[in-house]
Amino acid sequence: MQRHFLKRNRGVILGITAGAAVGLTSLGLATSATFASTSAKLPTAVAGPKHRPNPALQPRKGRRPMVGGLVVTASTTTLSVRSMNDVTRSYSLNSSTRYLEGTSTTDSQALKTGERVRVVTSRGSSTAKTVRILEPRALGMVVGISGNTITITNRSGLEQAIYTSGSTIYHEGRSTVSQSALKVGELISARGTLASNQSTLNADNIAIHLPHYAGKVTAISGDVLTLKLRGGVTATVNVTGTTTYRDGTATSSLSAIKDGSFVVAKGVVTATNTMTATKLQLGRPSTPVPPGKTAPAAGPGKITPA
Repeated sequence: MQRHFLKRNRGVILGITAGAAVGLTSLGLATSATFASTSAKLPTAVAGPKHRPNPALQPRKGRRPMVGGLVVTASTTTLSVRSMNDVTRSYSLNSSTRYLEGTSTTDSQALKTGERVRVVTSRGSSTAKTVRILEPRALGMVVGISGNTITITNRSGLEQAIYTSGSTIYHEGRSTVSQSALKVGELISARGTLASNQSTLNADNIAIHLPHYAGKVTAISGDVLTLKLRGGVTATVNVTGTTTYRDGTATSSLSAIKDGSFVVAKGVVTATNTMTATKLQLGRPSTPVPPGKTAPAAGPGKITPA
């Protein structure tokens, strides 16, 4: 019976012995031999599990640095590219550099000032391994419309001219519209070909991106909604007889919106923090929850103030 008890409680006895030894040592009463004999028997679990860094926080091995932007200067040996955050980088070109335009292989002679490119290098190197020439496009806010010329301001604050023609196609969401749908202050993206000056775009296709407000309804007065956006910003949303309403995937109406409702309004900005809505979505956009995970608490949602 005694042997059986000692066998079953060996771990507990060792833990108590080790604790006593450590306590005696702190008082200067345990000998080095006693501490050595007890600590040698301590299980490795006492030290706790080893720290393993989170793989998601570690740099991905083998991934090549890639930078995109507009060509500033280009030759057979060097290439300068200005990124969207207005940082210019220079790259060396050699006989091993590959040039791609769409799905076709080309050469350095195809690089022109103002073209959009994507440059791939080896880690820590400034020599371009691959230069991909992308379809010319422009993205920015409309600051002027004069005849067939649209002037936009891009993210870097630089103005760019976009030329249109009778064959230019305009889109607003999934609908095809006319050039008259363009308004100053709207965000657009244009695709096409570069003009001979390599800075003006001849647009084949222009997409109008509707701005949106997302927030909680704090007041309703007829066809006017007052929203509280992120950061405490107050926005006014005007609805009309053509405004459409959705609640999830179902059709809804203005009467379904109450004080405290969360809505996402899309439309045309008519003044500072004021919008005439073409679409109103009730509720926060839902995010799919991966299997085995718990849905996070609802946050304030993505806000795009005027």
